[in-house]
Amino acid sequence: MFVPVKKKIQDNLPQAIKGKCPFCMISEPNTLKHYLPEAKYPEYIIFAPNLVPCCSQCNSQCNSLISTLSSEFYSMMQDGQETTECISIVEYRIKALRRNRGNNDWEACILEACVKDSATFEQIVCCTA
Repeated sequence: MFVPVKKKIQDNLPQAIKGKCPFCMISEPNTLKHYLPEAKYPEYIIFAPNLVPCCSQCNSQCNSLISTLSSEFYSMMQDGQETTECISIVEYRIKALRRNRGNNDWEACILEACVKDSATFEQIVCCTA
């Protein structure tokens, strides 16, 4: 059942990103990342909008990175820290990563996707905590 869903998602990707992992833009997607964690949201395991085609390296590193991001900022936000202040901290980290590792660093790319906007950041931090 999972293989047809995976194929349909990959077939429906925009032509510009077909064959590229959206996180590293280097490797070919060979697995699917669950946007909402499958352990916490089992009802969305095969829900297409919750599945992001990516390479296996980025998938495993992304899971670890998002878990760390969530644990770092969840308590700060619960203690009244503004989302925009938390995002500023992550943006500073992105700049440092790019300065030290280059513009296409996978960790910087994933963090940048996490802080695309306040709602995305809040959802990632709150849904994975």
